[in-house]
Amino acid sequence: ELKAFRVPVLILSGGEPLYQLDFAWAVLRLAKIEGLHTCVDTSGCMGFDALDRVREMVDLFLFDVKDTNAARHLAHTGLAAEPILAGLRRLHAAGARIRIRVPIVPGCTDFDDNAEGLARLLAQLPKIEAVELMPYHPLGLGKLERLGLERRIAPEIGPPSRERLAWWAKTLAGAGVRIVGGS
Repeated sequence: ELKAFRVPVLILSGGEPLYQLDFAWAVLRLAKIEGLHTCVDTSGCMGFDALDRVREMVDLFLFDVKDTNAARHLAHTGLAAEPILAGLRRLHAAGARIRIRVPIVPGCTDFDDNAEGLARLLAQLPKIEAVELMPYHPLGLGKLERLGLERRIAPEIGPPSRERLAWWAKTLAGAGVRIVGGS
């Protein structure tokens, strides 16, 4: 009789968990000593040196790619896209297991040139484990209101259509990568 096999998992996420690099490194080190599967959910904004410092202790990186269009990426995140994408390329070249996560937000990241740019990038990264499409949903708006934080997405913005998500999946699958999520 086969029984379900479960491995304890430690996921560091945030914000950006590598902002606290020394702490992240220490937690990951202890997790590996305890035999835990480790995962880091990152935007890559801390650069390759931070990624490389923890790489040996991370079983899987969940790496967000928000936009491949440099001007939009800078406008929406306040950060340049190319250093982040360069870090992704170097992490891939170093042999790390990576799953790309792509937020699909109408009017923000949901543009043809973003998907096509990501497909070109993925064609250069053949060992990417999968791409997870993450359609926008308004579930966090109540929390913003409770915290008195500014809403940065227009009220009329809703989730992308099923047809649009199918188009993203088809576009990215053309790069030979497995697509997950999106529904």
